[in-house]
Amino acid sequence: MSDPLDALDYYALLQVAPDATPDAIRAAFHQFALRYHPDSYTMASAEDRARVNQIYRRGGEAYRVLSNSSSRAAYDAGLAEGRLRHQAPSGTDEATARTQGAKRSVNAKARPFWTKAQAAIRDGQWGQAKLNLQIALGHDPDHPQLTERMAFVQSQKGG
Repeated sequence: MSDPLDALDYYALLQVAPDATPDAIRAAFHQFALRYHPDSYTMASAEDRARVNQIYRRGGEAYRVLSNSSSRAAYDAGLAEGRLRHQAPSGTDEATARTQGAKRSVNAKARPFWTKAQAAIRDGQWGQAKLNLQIALGHDPDHPQLTERMAFVQSQKGG
């Protein structure tokens, strides 16, 4: 029996049009997260929690791909060929993109919160990490490291 989740492309999963703006994608992911965040299903059965985690991870994957212009362009090309999930290119292109994203430093207003979030992550204090990352993202909303770390923190049990 095939999984219905595997039949959805990222646009359908987040319920946005293929020409959606970054702001529309961000808003759609916010709505998606409100519905499928694992913290909302703590009282559900183990099977339901596992399914919600799977859906939420796929939505996070969709958001990461669609909110990055180069990943989105590669995804759209793959989608035109019938691939519903993004396959990161092997070789230097992906490595270069990651390196460039990592090299961009967090802006001065976000930096203290980024530092506190890193310490909280190291100590397993997911709620504190999430709070500091939210504040940091408020000061530097499009920073790739902040966005990636927030997705990681949210995927943790207490995030």
